[in-house]
Amino acid sequence: MQGQRGPLGWVITGTMDKTEVNKNISVNFTHCDKTLHDQIESFWNIEGCGTKAGTSRQGDGLLSEGMSKEDKRAQEILFTIKNGHYETGLLWKADDIVLPDYRKQAERRLESLKRRFQRDLSLEHKYRTVMDDYLVKGYARRLPPNEALVSGQRKWYLPHFPVLNPNKPGKVRIVFDAAAEFENTSLNKNLLQGPDHTNSLVGVLMRFRQENVGLAADIESMFDQIKVMPEDQDSLRFLWWPNDTKEEPEEYVMTIHIFGATDSLRSKFGPKEDG
Repeated sequence: MQGQRGPLGWVITGTMDKTEVNKNISVNFTHCDKTLHDQIESFWNIEGCGTKAGTSRQGDGLLSEGMSKEDKRAQEILFTIKNGHYETGLLWKADDIVLPDYRKQAERRLESLKRRFQRDLSLEHKYRTVMDDYLVKGYARRLPPNEALVSGQRKWYLPHFPVLNPNKPGKVRIVFDAAAEFENTSLNKNLLQGPDHTNSLVGVLMRFRQENVGLAADIESMFDQIKVMPEDQDSLRFLWWPNDTKEEPEEYVMTIHIFGATDSLRSKFGPKEDG
């Protein structure tokens, strides 16, 4: 045996006394599909602790230095303040997007939801309570017949379904499916993710060290306060029964940005999921 001193300390190599040398040698080969560039980039993303090269944060507001063309396009759409609320349009990838008519598929999804209600009447009651709350708070609105007939090039219907949490048996969360596809497209496929406006964890921890007292707060329904510009609400239509599932469904639109949309993941305020 012999000892070798390297940059990381001493290393002992060789065989122990009175032991036979094993002449059987195994050769292992590991194949990785990732390129060396991808591996290095992944390594630095992990080791960077939330810091980013080529960008600058002032109060964690991302500046435009080093942004991609897509992020710069999205940045031009974000934000305006109207009637005390943030308001922004959907982050469309292009100005000339035309969406197919998805209503028939949305009707089928609604019929599936109706059958589920018939098997569980309590689910319908909880679901309707949440939907009524959306309408009362202005998160959604029913379209009058004359407005429902207007058809723009970006009109899209969002299927919706309930999500149940076993830890919260009395609560139902309504999810609008922005990833639903028709004719090889979906709402999500036509939206940009946008620049990362989420506060970096490192920045938050550093600011906590600057003063003697740190304050934290949780704003109720913060993400629901971000309104959609009226011209983009046509892409957030959905079908619903005003009073009873025996009626014909009517058309509604969401007036706020929905969870699960591509441009809602991080571009706004980095919402925390509570479901």
